[in-house]
Parts: sequence; structure tokens; C-alpha cells
Amino acid sequence: MAAAEAALADAQAAAEEALSEAAAAQAEAAAAQAEADEAREAAAAAQAEAEAAQAEADEARAEAAAAAAAAAEAEAAAAAVDPITLEFWSWNNEGAYPVVHEQAEERFEAAFPHVDVVRTYTPFADYMTNLRAAIAAGEPPDVAQVPWTGEYTDLVNGGAIASLAGDFTTGFPEFFPPIASIASVNGVPFAIPLDVNSLQIAYNKDIFAELGLEVPRSSDALKAVAAALDEAGYFGVAVGTNDGWAAADLFFAQLAYTDPTNTLIVQADAGAATWDDPQFLAAAENLEDLIANGVFAPGANSMVSFVGALELFVAQQAAMFYPVGNFITGGIAAQVEDSFEWGLFPFPSPDGGEGFATGGVAEMFSIPADAANVDMGIEFMRWLTDAESEASLVSNDFIPSWGIELPDDVSNLYRDLIAAQATVRNRTIYTTPVYTEVINGAQGLLGGTISAADMIEAMAGAG
Repeated sequence: MAAAEAALADAQAAAEEALSEAAAAQAEAAAAQAEADEAREAAAAAQAEAEAAQAEADEARAEAAAAAAAAAEAEAAAAAVDPITLEFWSWNNEGAYPVVHEQAEERFEAAFPHVDVVRTYTPFADYMTNLRAAIAAGEPPDVAQVPWTGEYTDLVNGGAIASLAGDFTTGFPEFFPPIASIASVNGVPFAIPLDVNSLQIAYNKDIFAELGLEVPRSSDALKAVAAALDEAGYFGVAVGTNDGWAAADLFFAQLAYTDPTNTLIVQADAGAATWDDPQFLAAAENLEDLIANGVFAPGANSMVSFVGALELFVAQQAAMFYPVGNFITGGIAAQVEDSFEWGLFPFPSPDGGEGFATGGVAEMFSIPADAANVDMGIEFMRWLTDAESEASLVSNDFIPSWGIELPDDVSNLYRDLIAAQATVRNRTIYTTPVYTEVINGAQGLLGGTISAADMIEAMAGAG
């Protein structure tokens, strides 16, 4: 009996051990199954990633192939387009104008790889002679700077300039109405005005402070300043009237005060007033008086404005320099650097009243009618007046010919130039023979060869 019970107990223990081993084996099998399932999922994920990577690679190859095809197509198209040399003429290589021109040129050439813009700068004294000769020969530039005087209207009336009537409002900014009027002849635009100016006298603040001088607000005060400067060994106003336009501007600076309505030139151009009007004579007499009292540095007629005359100012031999507009302020700053402080004031009035700068269009460009690339020339002018060129103009102290939002970081000098624009006086005569006599007359007054009355008589005879 006892033996049977012992056997039963052994059998029961063996059964329980077998069951335990079976359970352990089952658990191991389940774990193995789980590992297998996880491995299969990982393999599936890896397969999916591989397929996605393959798809991305296929897409990248397709994009690369498309880009290569587009590049080849563009290269073929460029090769099929005849290269163009776009001739751009200007006389303004002083100051920062070349910077503005070059920046527009670089952007334009990047957009039109088949176009090569070639800039040619010629001194103003020779510029119009060269331009008229090129037009007469049938080989004018594609884009030509034109003056704001009667020489421009003469070219237009002679059929030498292409009308911009269909292009003036397409892709160009909205120019100030008075400036758009200057660029037009009989209401038709023939030029694109780039920027405007206001002409004033630059003065050396350090020299003025050294001698205890104040900015003159009347003609008598200007003469007194010139006398004090002479006594101290300095010249007064350096001006280079070998450039005829600078000579004329001396006259216009006085006319700003003898013509209080600022309408006399326009009336005389239209035949509604005569060129020997007493107001013209008074302006010439005022200039004659300033010359006689030593206001201007000697040798004006032998000096070019932005070479000899400006050099006297930069070298601090002359305490003042005229005429200064935004077209040259950057050039003055670059040459003066930190050697002295300088500022601007308008030519003072005879009686000490409000001072006025003279002004108008600075740079203005036309497309010659016989130019080889009229359409491309117009397109280049759009780039020269676009938003990026506007920023370039402002950063270099130029005043665009259209309304702008003034940046916060502009200099006080620029703000002064903008403020002067509000009251600028006319400096534009469109009757070319008369304008020539204004130049000759002012040069004659400076040289002491004629009188104010002689100058006005010559103007009347030319008109």
C-alpha cells in the first residue's frame, strides 16, 4: 500500500514537471514567434523605406534630366539669338552716376545674356558735338543722355529722337508732372528723366569757423565773406565756367531773385516776353557786381567744373564751390573724406530774403530714332528706373524723378536736398541761340570783356 502511494506521488510529480516544461517550451515558442513577427515588420518597413528612397532617387533623376534639357534648350535659344551691343552714352562720369549706371547694367545683362551694354562717357564740352555727328552719320547710340536745354528740343524737332508716347507709362514709374513736362515736346514724351537736382553753394565749415564767418544770406554778406576769405589767403567761390552750363547757372542763380514769379524764361521762350526784359538785365547786373567784388576764384573760364574748380575746394584753397547738386555730392564726399566738414546753402538773395536754389532735371535719356536697338534701349531704361535702381539712386544722394518713400537712414544732406526741391527756380532756356548767349555773356562778365548790358543785348538779338 505504501509502495503504491509512493509510486503515485512520483508519477504526479513527474506529470507536474512535464507540464511545467511544456509551459516553458510554449512560452519560448511564443517569444520566438513574437521575435519573428517583429523581424517581419522591420523587414517590411525597411522594404518600404527602400522603395521610397528609390522613388525619390527616380524623381531626382527625372528633375535633373528635365533641368539639363531646359538648360540645353536655353543654351540653344541663346545661341539662336544674335548678340546685341547696346551703346549707352552719357557725359556724367563724375560723382556716383557710374555706380548707378553699372548696377543697372549688370542686372540687365544677367536678364538678357545676349546683350552687352557698352557705356561711353564724354566730357560735356564735346558731348553734343559727338552726338550730333553720330546722328548725322546714321550711327547714333541706342541710349543717349540729352540736355535739359533747347538742344534737346532741337533734336526732337529735327526728327532725331524716337517718340516714347506708347512706352512712357508702361513699366516706368509715375514721373513728377513738371518733370514729365520737361521731358516732353508739345505734350509728347521723347525722354526718360532719371533724377532731379537743386543747385547750391558748397562751403567749408571748418574754414568758416576758423574765420568766424556765418553763412551769407544776402549779396552784400557774400561779398563780405569773400573779402574776409581773401584777406586770410583763401579764394571765395570756385566755379569752372569752361563748362558753359556752369557759366549759365551763375546767371540763373541771380534770375531766381529778379524774376519773383519764376515765369519769365517760359514766357520769353514762348515769345510772350522779350529777352531784354529789365528782370534779365537786373540778374546780369547782380552777377557783374559779384564778379567785380571778387566773389569768385580767378581763372573760372579756364577751369572745368568738376576738375579744376572742384580741386580748389577739395584742397581747401577755395572755401566755396558752385554749382553743387545731388549729381556731385557723392563725388565731393568721396574726395573730401574726413579732411573737413562741408555743407550747402543757396546762392543768397540780393536783399537778404528767402534763398532759392535753381534746379530741374539732372539726367535725362532719349532713344535716337535711327538707333540699331530701339526696343532694347527702351527696355534698358526701364531697368534704370526700377525699384532697385531707385534704391541705388537714393543711397548715392540722387533724387529720383518720381515720388518715393524716404528711408529713415538717409543723411541730413539728402534731406536738405529734398527740402530745396520744394522752391527750386527755373534754369532751363529752350531757345538755343539765346542759351548760347547766356553762356557767352556769363563767361564774358567773368573775363571782363563785356558788360551786363552787352550780355542782354546779345540775348535779345539771338531771340
